[in-house]
This record gives sequence, structure tokens and C-alpha cells, in this order.
Amino acid sequence: ICRQNIQNDQENAIIMRSNIPMKPSRSATSKDIMKLFKGQKIRIIEDDGSHWIKVRTEDHREGFIESKEYKRI
Repeated sequence: ICRQNIQNDQENAIIMRSNIPMKPSRSATSKDIMKLFKGQKIRIIEDDGSHWIKVRTEDHREGFIESKEYKRI
């Protein structure tokens, strides 16, 4: 894996629509950790340019969401 493309600068973002599943891994078939809602603030903790990004919620829960579901702020 090429680590040079991974951003670890922890940028803030918001969720763009309701009921976005947060997963424990980069897999649509993995069980949901929780659902995120429109306007919810998240912190991007890993973005390797793939279909998934690793995020942290304001209550410090971590997981993966699809990369199309947020907007950086």
C-alpha cells in the first residue's frame, strides 16, 4: 500500500444526508456501528483516496463511511 497518498491531518467535515451507515471496516456488507445524520460534524482521520474514509464523531466513535457522503468544512 502506498502510504504517501494517505492524509492524516484530521480535517473537519459534515454529513450531507441522513441515515448514513458508519461501518467498522471498508465493506458495505459489514454491520453498522451507527447511523450518521445530515449536518452532523465529523473529523476525517484517514483518507487514502479510496471509496471509504475513516472518521471520528464528536462523541469519539470511529468507523468508515463512503467517501461521497460528506463535505469538508
